[in-house]
Amino acid sequence: MRAYRKKRYAEDPAFRAALLDGCQRRRSLKRENNPNPKSIRIFIAGVRSKQWAVCYYCEKRFHSNEAQIDHIVPLDKGGPHSIENLCVACPKCNTTKRTKLIQDWLRLGQQLLAL
Repeated sequence: MRAYRKKRYAEDPAFRAALLDGCQRRRSLKRENNPNPKSIRIFIAGVRSKQWAVCYYCEKRFHSNEAQIDHIVPLDKGGPHSIENLCVACPKCNTTKRTKLIQDWLRLGQQLLAL
């Protein structure tokens, strides 16, 4: 968590409640999707065991220590918490995509490029 978010988390009860609510909702969605945790752990271990990773979205190569596992179809948009819906993403792509569908995220990126 960045410094400003840590400070806001400590000082603002509404922000803290919203953040905790989001975390709880995400855990609930994962449980409802009845995942196979063993296959997911194997997938993550495979990514971490290699020296380099390639981002699913921008296809850039980066060190696997920085790799983030992303849901292609976000959980809150109905995507399953399964190995078929997981991908490796660089930190930049994962933080800008957040809970958007790929189509919406790409559209937003094209709008930003047009500016």
